[in-house]
Order: sequence, then structure tokens, then C-alpha cells
Amino acid sequence: MNSTTTTFNPPRSFGVFAPIGYLVIAFPGETAATQAREALLTGGYEEDEALMFSSQQVISDIENTRADISILAYMGAERGHQKQHLEYAKQGSVFLVVYAPTEPETARVMNVARRFGARLAHKYNRLTVEAL
Repeated sequence: MNSTTTTFNPPRSFGVFAPIGYLVIAFPGETAATQAREALLTGGYEEDEALMFSSQQVISDIENTRADISILAYMGAERGHQKQHLEYAKQGSVFLVVYAPTEPETARVMNVARRFGARLAHKYNRLTVEAL
């Protein structure tokens, strides 16, 4: 990964990754993720609003936080979304985590993501995780 890869200490819900106001988008590889990120930056997003993570970073984060997951995460949807992220990461997907708190921003990011072959997208709202 290049310099667009970063460390990110996201908020967690019951021990599971839960970045409220963000979209988590899986792309088929680094090229697609990089192109999508560049399009977002060209369109006005700031560097820290569109973060890129390698498949290995996602796998590592999920595996390193398994012990901290609450039983409530298993009862809710959080653990299911985490499993999906892990599946895609194991297939080599590269992820963008993009700040898009409003519906218009979400639609804008998803238009870009679809152009570059997004395989999976989740929007983290205050009380829900929405599959897009």
C-alpha cells in the first residue's frame, strides 16, 4: 500500500468496528480503491475523509479485536457485518472508509464507488448499519 494507507482508531460498538457517519466500501483491489479515492479527493473530499485500508489491515484489525467483542454484538447485526468485511478482505478486497454523514453525501460517494466496482458498502448510522 502507498501513503494513502493510514492508521485509524474508529469508534466501536460492543467491541466491533462502528464508524458512525462513515461508509465502509470494499473494492476488488488496490487499483480500483485508489482510483475511487482519487475521484473523491478531486471532488472535494479531504485526505482524512477518505481513508484506504489493505485487506491485510482489515484482517488484522478484525482478528486482533475478537477477544473484545461483547455478547451484544453477536445478538445484533454488528458481528455479521464484521464477518462480511473479513470475507471480502480474505478475497483481497481493499477498503475505503469515507466520511459521508448526510444522505446527499452518501449518494455522491456511492456514485463514485459504483463507477470503480465496489463489491460491498455499509453505511454506519447512529443506530443501524445500512447495506448499500
